Amino acid sequence: MNGEIANGTLDWSATVTLTEGENTILVIATDCAGLTTTAAVTVRYELIRGDLNGDNRITIADAAIALWIAATDAHNPAADVSGDDRVTSLDALMILRAAAGMIEL
Repeated sequence: MNGEIANGTLDWSATVTLTEGENTILVIATDCAGLTTTAAVTVRYELIRGDLNGDNRITIADAAIALWIAATDAHNPAADVSGDDRVTSLDALMILRAAAGMIEL
């Protein structure tokens, strides 16, 4: 799947990294006789700005992660809630305010 080999007879799973927006996942199945079939599915991934731990909620934990990102000069597009293409303590503060229900991101 997408260049990764998966083994299984009936059930299998794979972890797929998605980018923001539409993603097409292509699966090619080959049986023991060498016969193949192909299926594709398109999924849309919407980045939740401010949700840095992936729990689909904005909490103070996300603000702490944003502060760590700012302090280490790392980058995470979901942490840049101010929209200035960098992660600073302002982003951490905005996420904290959103966690408290004071603003919406």
